[in-house]
Formats: sequence, structure tokens, C-alpha cells
Amino acid sequence: KEAALKNLQTEKRDSLLKRKRRNQIQGWYRVECLCCSIDLRLVARVLAMPIVSTKQLKWCQDVLANIHFDGSQVKRSRLGLLFPCPGSDQER
Repeated sequence: KEAALKNLQTEKRDSLLKRKRRNQIQGWYRVECLCCSIDLRLVARVLAMPIVSTKQLKWCQDVLANIHFDGSQVKRSRLGLLFPCPGSDQER
């Protein structure tokens, strides 16, 4: 009976760990989808402006290049700035 009780406790613990990992992955995916939708909205707003500079177009291209659709999942290849900094135009 002790072995059966220990087995049940182990199964319960493993089940809780699996559920916790699944929830963490789902939470990460929700954040990833939110960030992608924010990126897409920003690009849409920039492109809807009456005058768009070449730097803004390059930024939009970079943002869109970092979003990948892999089957039914959305992935971002790298995390960049939401907005380009005004001082970042200068060459270093």
C-alpha cells in the first residue's frame, strides 16, 4: 500500500508539473502574439502616414522581416525596439 501511495503521489506531482509547464508555454505564446500584433499595428500606422521617409520604410521592412508564421504559430526572430530612437540614425 505504501508503494501504491507513493506511486499516486508521484503521478499527481508529475501531472501538476506538466500542467504548469503547459501553462507557461501558453502564457509565453500569448505574449508573443501580443507583441506581433503590436508590431503589425505600428507598421500599419507608419504606412498610413501621409509622408513616409526611407528610414521609416526600412524600419517597417525590418519589423516585418522579424515576424514568421510557422504553421499555426507566430514567431519573432529577434526582439528589436518598438520605435527607432531619434539619436540612432547616426553611424557609429
